[in-house]
Amino acid sequence: MHYSQKKFSLKIIFSLSFVLFFATVKLIAQPLVADGGPNQTICNGGSTTIGGSPTANFGSPGYTYAWTPATGLNDSTLSNPTASPTSTTTYTITVTDAIFTVATATVSVTVNPLPTVTGLLSPLVCNGATIASTSFTSTPGGATFNWTNSNPLIGIPASGVGNVPTFTATNSGSTLIGGTISVTATLAGCTGPPTNYTISVKPTPIASSSPMSQTRCSGINCNFSLNSTVVGTTYSWTTTGSGVSGNGPGSGTVISQGVTATTTSPGTANYYVTPMAAGCAGTTINLDLTVNPIPVATATTSPLTRCSGDTVSFSVSSNVSGTSFTWTTSISNVSGVFPVSGTGTSVFDTLTATTTSAGTVVYIFTPVAAGCTGSQAFPFVTVNPYPDPNFTYSSSGCQFSPNAFPSFLPGASAGTFTSTPAGMVINPSTGEIDLTASTPNSYLITNTISAAGGCPSVNANNGFTITPYLSPTITDVSSICSNGSAFNYNAATTGGTWAGIGITNTSLGTFDPAVSGIGTFSITYSTPGPCINIDTTVIAVTNADLHGKVTYSGGDINSGTNTAILFYYSSTLATFDTAQVRTIDALGYYHFNSIFPGDYVIKIYADTLVYPLAVPTYYDSEYLWDTALVKTHGCVSDTANVYMIEGITLGGPGMLGGQITEGDGFVRLPGEPIPGIDVKLGKNPGGAMITNTQTDLTGNYAFINIPINLPGEFYTVYVDIPGLERDSVYNIVVTATNYLFPQLDYEADSNSVYPTFPLATSILSAEMKNQLSVFPNPTNTNTNIEYTLTNASFVKLDVVDVLGKQLQSLVNTTQPTGNY
Repeated sequence: MHYSQKKFSLKIIFSLSFVLFFATVKLIAQPLVADGGPNQTICNGGSTTIGGSPTANFGSPGYTYAWTPATGLNDSTLSNPTASPTSTTTYTITVTDAIFTVATATVSVTVNPLPTVTGLLSPLVCNGATIASTSFTSTPGGATFNWTNSNPLIGIPASGVGNVPTFTATNSGSTLIGGTISVTATLAGCTGPPTNYTISVKPTPIASSSPMSQTRCSGINCNFSLNSTVVGTTYSWTTTGSGVSGNGPGSGTVISQGVTATTTSPGTANYYVTPMAAGCAGTTINLDLTVNPIPVATATTSPLTRCSGDTVSFSVSSNVSGTSFTWTTSISNVSGVFPVSGTGTSVFDTLTATTTSAGTVVYIFTPVAAGCTGSQAFPFVTVNPYPDPNFTYSSSGCQFSPNAFPSFLPGASAGTFTSTPAGMVINPSTGEIDLTASTPNSYLITNTISAAGGCPSVNANNGFTITPYLSPTITDVSSICSNGSAFNYNAATTGGTWAGIGITNTSLGTFDPAVSGIGTFSITYSTPGPCINIDTTVIAVTNADLHGKVTYSGGDINSGTNTAILFYYSSTLATFDTAQVRTIDALGYYHFNSIFPGDYVIKIYADTLVYPLAVPTYYDSEYLWDTALVKTHGCVSDTANVYMIEGITLGGPGMLGGQITEGDGFVRLPGEPIPGIDVKLGKNPGGAMITNTQTDLTGNYAFINIPINLPGEFYTVYVDIPGLERDSVYNIVVTATNYLFPQLDYEADSNSVYPTFPLATSILSAEMKNQLSVFPNPTNTNTNIEYTLTNASFVKLDVVDVLGKQLQSLVNTTQPTGNY
């Protein structure tokens, strides 16, 4: 059932039992009451406790609570929670008792906002600036204000109520200072958070300069170094001036301007410098510059030219009053400057040239006014040496010679040259005489130096003779044979001197080719007299070549290596010397070059590998030197053809051999073998050539396969050494039973070649002990050694080198009769 708080009456209409029940209910029935408590007001951000005291009453205890809305409550299930709403809120409390009776109530919490401060200042201000009073306002409006200042030195009190009053910003130091203003607003008992702002007061820069005033010479930069009590100060300036130019406004930390004085009196320039630091201007300072004019020295004379020994004087002045002068000198080839330096405005010197060339003196005047050195004056004097016209030539000159020039004594010089009489071509400026264009004669030459540079006119004379040339032209002789006769040269003028290789008489010009030898020679002739004229000619002393063609029965000797030897020939010589050795060319020609005129013997050697039957042959077709034709060679090219003698193909039993050794008075020691000697085999009568060979390194030679002689025939062994006579020879008859002749030895001395052991042709040697030679020798292919035994014999055949060392044994046994 529900009970209200109104009064009520109850009419009992039930039975007793019900009355008793009713009575019991009436005794315990008191309605549940909920109490939200009084309405409250808080500041934004504040809190309060809500709910009654108590919040629930009556009903059946054992209450539960539920507040709505729960926003801003610390716990919505408490009877008296803490409410911290951010805006005005009406809370409803619902109370439920133990028998689930429910009662509600409401309570309002009004939230007043915290006022905020507006209208704040936060400047940066300069020292001395007047700052207007602040006008603080609040949100919401209507608040009252309290404030504090952290630094009263900036010109604001430490605290106050309401607005900050008008004040003068103060900073007496050199760095930035500031104060923090903290303002709070109070509205409806709610004080808002403090609002802070800072006022910074910048210092006032105080400018200075080192120095504050300067004096400079015109055009020299001033140097004002600007400073300030405040770091980072900048400077700007304006300027005024009087009697100057070049000064102007600017900015920076240094004033450096080249200010020029515009008059001959000192000028002034004033600089007005304003310092500025962080936008705060300091007091303007005034700097003074005095500009002194630069003096200009002026000499009272232009450059002077004087003669040696003259006096010079001059003075200098300046455009600036009060100028003083110092001076020095630069002297070249002049004496008489005294002193060489000094002070003052004038000089007076007697100057003398010290050389033959003009000297100079430069006076250097330096002006100084008020400490300013000005433009120098350079008066200078040229001092000419006193003129000297003296000159010389050689006493005479030869016509057609190179031009003649005068020589001047020390200090002398050229003026104007003239000559008498007419006929001389002379350069008037230099005195050069054209000897080719002038007529031979005797002349008087005058050198005149005109007055100049304060020096008088002077002259000097000299004589000169031009002598004609004589012609040296030589009558040319272009060539002569080396064996030609001496002769005398001729020239267009006689009486001169001859010179050159081959000249044997310098007066007659005798040339002897026997003295000069072969070659080309220059001959000169110099004419007599003081004017020597020279001519030159060339003469060739020559020999002619000697050449010829070599042939044999088969044509030209033009294959292999074939040699031609030229011997000097003289009937009085024991041996012939070799003049030249040449190789026969591929066309079969030999060629001896530049052969002296005389008698010669020519010998040809054919390559025996190519021409095995060819015998060394003399000109024109002889195999022995004493029957050879003698070639008489002149001073023209000669031809001497040679037709080679040829042997025959041999076939027979005959074997001839021997050794050629040194006799007395030849080249080698007596008994020493002679290698390389031509040995030839001829058949007589008739002198037919059979074959030939040469001695080997041991001096041995051998002929094999010699045919048997016919009746009346015999073989002759010829040892052929050009120039050596053969006293006698071996004449050998080869028969079927007498065909071995092993010791046909010869000796050669300084006069002749002769047999060592003359043998009779009838002697037969059944045995022999002999050294055999290789044929052809030397050889680079194969060779045959043939021998015949008429009786059984012991045969030993060894190969040895030139020193006798055995290289190989070919045969070393007893062999029966027979050919091997």
